[in-house]
Amino acid sequence: MESFEPCPHPTPAPDDGFSSRMVTRRDIHPARALLRILTGFAFACAFGAAAGAGHPAPERLVDAMGVAAPPLAFGLFFTPSLWVLLTLFDRGVGAFEIARAAARGVSTTGMVLAGLVPLTVFFELSAGGPDGQRFAAALELCAVTFAGLLGLRAFACDVLEAAPAGRAGASTTALVLGTCGLGVLLGAHLVPGAILALHGGFR
Repeated sequence: MESFEPCPHPTPAPDDGFSSRMVTRRDIHPARALLRILTGFAFACAFGAAAGAGHPAPERLVDAMGVAAPPLAFGLFFTPSLWVLLTLFDRGVGAFEIARAAARGVSTTGMVLAGLVPLTVFFELSAGGPDGQRFAAALELCAVTFAGLLGLRAFACDVLEAAPAGRAGASTTALVLGTCGLGVLLGAHLVPGAILALHGGFR
């Protein structure tokens, strides 16, 4: 006599965590892309606010946005130019693919900086004197550089993967890397001054 077995139920798919939803490569809805940009910008601002914890003042909140400005400015101003260039060279990368890549780049940068907020607050509150503040600022500059490079890497990989087979050649790679290089120059121009302002000029 055959034993009775209940009908098998499908195994529920694991629920992705928040960080996975922010940095995953899979296709996302345009609303999710906007959420990624806003979340990444907010996390980067939170890191900037943490960097100014040693010198709290209302104007430091404005200076904190200087840390978050390069990823957002890169996504808003540089990526449309890249799309125009790729279109002129007929590389077959759509505007949404580039926007989605930019959103993941911003969210990746913000997520990395958000993970470093507690450590930043610790260094800011424990650093004593100008020398300690300079050391903390140097660590923060390294952290922003590392997070920014990870964001640019995510952006570049997504754009190159979105190019149709046979079109992601040397010219496409050169255009993408050139745009990322401009992003590096933008960050090098804005971030050191913002970190200096967040520390009150080391006074």
